[in-house]
Amino acid sequence: MSPATLRRHLANLVDCGPVIRRDSPNGKRFARKGYDGEIEQAYGFDISPIVARAAEFKEMADAVRADKKAHRLVKERLTICRRDIVKMIEAGIEEGVPANWGRVQQAYQAIVSQIPADGTAASPRGDRYGP
Repeated sequence: MSPATLRRHLANLVDCGPVIRRDSPNGKRFARKGYDGEIEQAYGFDISPIVARAAEFKEMADAVRADKKAHRLVKERLTICRRDIVKMIEAGIEEGVPANWGRVQQAYQAIVSQIPADGTAASPRGDRYGP
């Protein structure tokens, strides 16, 4: 990662709050220790807000994992349903079931073509919302 990218990401983290910038008078990052060797004052980046919110971040990560799993399962089920529909149309044609199968295939293709390839949801108007 380039230094400029790292600085930009650090600045975003500082703006959002999980990282606090503690600047020294001369702009350097260092720790000032006492006589007992304990750090009395540290300059640089303070990540204590991340530690304080660790449980919250874990819950958010668990929720994202659960959403991804649910999305994967729905996608698998949709794929199976799509295959079944194609098989039913083909079976109807092969068995000579009276219907306008060309129009059924066109309607099915029109519906399927509206499903985004990236898996995001689409509204009836065609604009996308949410992951």
